Amino acid sequence: MKNIIEKLYLHDQEVLEVYEQWAESKGDIETLIKAQKDLDERLEQVRLKKQSIEMEIKNIELDLGGFEAEIKKCEKQKMSVTSEKSLHLIEDKIAKVSEKKDDCEMLWLEKSENLSPQIKMIEVLESERKLKIQEKENSIPKMNEDLIQSQKELKSLIDLRLDLMDGLSESLVNSYEKLRIKNLFQPVIFHLDESGCPKCGMHIRNVDFDMIRYHHEAIPCETCGTIIYWCD
Repeated sequence: MKNIIEKLYLHDQEVLEVYEQWAESKGDIETLIKAQKDLDERLEQVRLKKQSIEMEIKNIELDLGGFEAEIKKCEKQKMSVTSEKSLHLIEDKIAKVSEKKDDCEMLWLEKSENLSPQIKMIEVLESERKLKIQEKENSIPKMNEDLIQSQKELKSLIDLRLDLMDGLSESLVNSYEKLRIKNLFQPVIFHLDESGCPKCGMHIRNVDFDMIRYHHEAIPCETCGTIIYWCD
């Protein structure tokens, strides 16, 4: 009985090791994919901001064109007026429109200055994106190979469990399989640790402790179900 449990214990550790390799390969692939996705999202945000600024600049330029046309119209009207009062009214209008035009030009300069960093940022992000794509294309095939290999090893190891359980009592087999439903890859067999369960820490009854320690029995923890045995 003890030899069977020991083999299952060692097998659990091997399964965990291969599972961690699989999880690492899977995580590396997901990290590369997420890095490019995050970069794509950031690039799209900068592009949208650039487009927004360009639209604002275009609207400002339309306003500038309107102000310039209005000023030219007033200048022509000045040439044909005969009264001083009408002349003052036109000049006053020209001054007001010119002030709006000046404000509009200042806003155009401000928006144009805001546009330049966005253009540079897009260039930087596009260059970085090319590198990320190249890194992904160079790395993922090998990572996929490692992932597939780990999956094959895991399947082979899991298929061995049934053979390794041969010779266990029916109650222990049931306990082991019940644990495996919730813990396909994590260890479910542990060495006895002093007088407490090595998994959940709950106190083990003296009678169970004696059975594990001195009679080399494997007993499930009453609290968490972990199978506990004594390792010399």
